[in-house]
Amino acid sequence: MDLTFTDATITFLSYVGTAVFAVSGGLTAARRGMDLFGFVVIAMITGTGGGTLRDVLLGIGPVTWIRDPSFLIVAAIAGAVTFFGAPLLERLDVPRRGVLVWADAVGLAIFAVSGTQLAMTYDVPAISAVLLGMLTAVGGGVLRDLLSDTMPLILHKDLYATAAVIGSITVLALDRLGADPVTGTVVATLAGFGVRAYGILSGWSLPQYRQRDLG
Repeated sequence: MDLTFTDATITFLSYVGTAVFAVSGGLTAARRGMDLFGFVVIAMITGTGGGTLRDVLLGIGPVTWIRDPSFLIVAAIAGAVTFFGAPLLERLDVPRRGVLVWADAVGLAIFAVSGTQLAMTYDVPAISAVLLGMLTAVGGGVLRDLLSDTMPLILHKDLYATAAVIGSITVLALDRLGADPVTGTVVATLAGFGVRAYGILSGWSLPQYRQRDLG
């Protein structure tokens, strides 16, 4: 893997993922009727939560947003913009829940890939890299939902963590096959987003356990 390209890619994807996830945090705050401070706090936690979990598990310290507060600034700005932009969605009759789910899907796909790529630079085993990519992708969303007293999306029956795993496996597999880093990043991000989008649009999910009534 081209480490120079990877470092630049991880940084770029991290900024984009942070902003998108922060918007989803702001939209959750809107659904809960929070004030501007609440928007910003939820946005920052959502935008940086997954990366924080990844850094802790990889033993990276201080974590990214402490070393580089620009990630917090990006998340805070995204939260504030969402606070002032949410009324526009209402005037346009755009459902906030729909925007939230799709913003979350974009962030999920981006962070699954960037989290896996960062793990790969630390030469961790393949299964560990995939797991770290998945945790990076779902961590911020789980914190967002728990803090807003909302059922976490990861626990919904439609595809969620599975989409993150697909994106993580794809970027890892393409790297092992010697694919161009740009191609690997784009294809893996689209794969993760595509699986999540399919789950949202179709309602399809993995098989669920159904307990029999034994009387």
